[in-house]
Amino acid sequence: MFGIFKKKESSSTSNPLAGFQSEFTKEQKAAIIGSLVIIAKSDGQVHPKEMQQIEQVAKLLRIDFDDPIFARSAQGGKELMIKTLNTLTQSQKEWYVITLQGMVGADGKVEEVELSFALGICEDIGISEDKYIEIVEKAHLLMEKFMGR
Repeated sequence: MFGIFKKKESSSTSNPLAGFQSEFTKEQKAAIIGSLVIIAKSDGQVHPKEMQQIEQVAKLLRIDFDDPIFARSAQGGKELMIKTLNTLTQSQKEWYVITLQGMVGADGKVEEVELSFALGICEDIGISEDKYIEIVEKAHLLMEKFMGR
């Protein structure tokens, strides 16, 4: 009888990212992963930490590297990638910026060429350098606040 007063845990409470990946289309997921690969390769080598970052994002988005969408996406080139990334909502774009910044610094150092590629992609999808910095700084402050750093 007293069980009726117990708070039921919803799936969004138990897993705050539940359903997150379903908010993206397969094409968007492939474009996101493809852009991360481009940034990782931009300095001439893919560091193991960068590959790990790509794998983690793919896992978060629940997309398999064997999915044929990657071949179709690659055939479309940069133009299709940018067109697809432009379909992200504003909040998805902000998440994407944070993900890009994570890729830029994944190997422990921020290479100018990687940052340049990230900023170029963002510019192509309507996010200025100032907005990029604002989003990254906001995320950093939130991390400090909630992680106690």
